[in-house]
Amino acid sequence: MVRVTDAAIDVLEALDKPDGAVLRLEPDREATGIALLVGEPQVSDEVVERDGADVLHVADSVSRKLDGAVIDVIDSSSGPRLQVRRKASRED
Repeated sequence: MVRVTDAAIDVLEALDKPDGAVLRLEPDREATGIALLVGEPQVSDEVVERDGADVLHVADSVSRKLDGAVIDVIDSSSGPRLQVRRKASRED
């Protein structure tokens, strides 16, 4: 499961999208990374909600690759950006 911070949810909620469409994390066209797109919800999506409203849909294949990751916001010179932080692996 992907965790999304409150700050990232604030950024996602501020984005415009047409009625009936959702924000989605999907594999990019080259299947080498991920892309944030506006699209149709899919039955297999992992859904991130806030107060009962869908904020982000994560394609099943992306959700499996990002299991344990955190989506957060970082400040950049061009404004806030979303960042995926992978869960740190620990060696005991």
